[in-house]
Formats: sequence, structure tokens, C-alpha cells
Amino acid sequence: MNDIVDQDLRSMAAGHSQACGSTCLGYVYLPAVLVTSLAAVAAVPLGATLAHRWPTLWLKRAFALLLAVVIADLALKLLQGASTISSRLRSGLLDPMGCA
Repeated sequence: MNDIVDQDLRSMAAGHSQACGSTCLGYVYLPAVLVTSLAAVAAVPLGATLAHRWPTLWLKRAFALLLAVVIADLALKLLQGASTISSRLRSGLLDPMGCA
């Protein structure tokens, strides 16, 4: 298991994008890591409070609702992105092999 984690971490750190510049560590966009970390740390007290005060059934339903919203958002983005990609392929603006 540790070998897989080590390989994944090396893979993330080895990637590089010219467009990202100095704000990336491989494929990892550092400002996003910072903002996500700060938001997670700030939300911990609220999550702990809700976990202790709400009944288990409410927590399960709230999590199910959160998952449904995330799935709906991803599905919309997928559908919008699929139409954008297919139109770019038809117009020749996107290389199907990913080289351009």
C-alpha cells in the first residue's frame, strides 16, 4: 500500500505545466491546496458540533443530499463539456490525440 501512495505522490510532483508557473508543484496547484485546507480547518468545529447534536438519520440524509447535489453538478458540467469538446473536434480546434 505504501508503494502505491509513494508512486502517486511522485507522479503528482513530477508533472509540470508551463501555464502554471511557480504556483504549481507538479500537477498540484498550490493556491487551491491552501484555500481548500483553510476551508476544511475552518469547517471542522461546525461538522463536529452537527455530528454530536443531530440524530444519525439526519446526518445520513444530509450527506445523501450533499452527494446528490455534487452528482448533479458534475453531470451538468459533463454534459456541457461534452458538447464543447465535440464542437471543438468538429471545427478542428482540438487535436483528438491531445497533442495540440
